[in-house]
Amino acid sequence: MLKIGIRIIGIGLLHSFLYGYLVPFVIYPRFGKDGITFAVIVAIMVSIGIMATLWLGKNKKKKQRREPMTNIIEWDKKYSVDEPELDECQKQLMDMFNTLIEMKTKKSDPKDVANLITELNDFFKIFFSKEEKILGRKGYPDLDTHAKSHRRFIKKAIVLRREIAEDVDNLSVEDIVELRSLLIAHFETVDTMFIPFLRIHKYVEECENKK
Repeated sequence: MLKIGIRIIGIGLLHSFLYGYLVPFVIYPRFGKDGITFAVIVAIMVSIGIMATLWLGKNKKKKQRREPMTNIIEWDKKYSVDEPELDECQKQLMDMFNTLIEMKTKKSDPKDVANLITELNDFFKIFFSKEEKILGRKGYPDLDTHAKSHRRFIKKAIVLRREIAEDVDNLSVEDIVELRSLLIAHFETVDTMFIPFLRIHKYVEECENKK
């Protein structure tokens, strides 16, 4: 309201100066009626410009308030590894990240945030364990290397958990997004390496079952 009032006062002063001094004593004597018309048009344009800055400022604030929510990313089929059980785990992880981002954005109870982070860390281990068991059961030849990538990721997640152990406010939305980006990168790079193996394995199994 204060900014609106300042702009209205500014517009009022502009018009007072224009019609009380500039038009009768400067513009009309030199340019006549054409000068008055031009002055009125300029005054209207300036007034519109002043009010437009207020509108733009409001829109900018609304956009800034919405920006954190643009960090929400839903699970996409492009992350799929053609294993329903693992795909479901991926979806749960993405949902947990989205919930965590929303909680931080809305400044939820720090205890609830900390509890969700603990759940997220635990679920990383469950997900990676399931993935390794499936790959081991099917004889994936590069399982050891793949498992090491899981351990590296979990270490990064644990470091993040330790950083907020004393104060959950140390965790920012940017920290959450960064960790999620690492997970998505894992989906799109490391996990894609075993997809052809799983497909071939599935095809062989189907052929054997037809015999």
